[in-house]
Amino acid sequence: MIHQFSHQEPVVSFVTNTTSNTTTTTTTTSNTTTSNNSNINDNDEIIEYLNKLTLETMVSVQPIPSNVKNIQDVKETSLQLLEHSSIQIIDSYIHQLNNGHDCFTSTYTMNTSDPSFTFMVSSLLYNNMVYSISTYTISKSFNNNVELLFKQIHQSFNFIK
Repeated sequence: MIHQFSHQEPVVSFVTNTTSNTTTTTTTTSNTTTSNNSNINDNDEIIEYLNKLTLETMVSVQPIPSNVKNIQDVKETSLQLLEHSSIQIIDSYIHQLNNGHDCFTSTYTMNTSDPSFTFMVSSLLYNNMVYSISTYTISKSFNNNVELLFKQIHQSFNFIK
């Protein structure tokens, strides 16, 4: 089964492997990075900006760990995994997606490489599985516009009916 999310072009495509407990994929939408321009106003500027942005998104599906019972447990477990000196948590919160599912989202920067990367990860529980979408870019490209784009992609995380 192939799932696609799209913005101006496909952002994520992944194939479900029915023999495995985990599904993962990665897609790159663009090959160049952009500067921190946070004042983009018209549609042509937005399209030009997005065409220059390095943006990758990954979707994964995994069985729920035995210690996770609800979305609050997902939050606590995720934040524990992010407790590392090379990771800077920018934001974390529980919210509701467009499809009505409760979701935990965290935004953080990993400073373990040069260049560093900024991630937004959203996870939800459904039918004894954890569904996650991870969107990331080079940290120097992450700004208010990119954060808004990430939030739009994650808010529409809707392949679960």
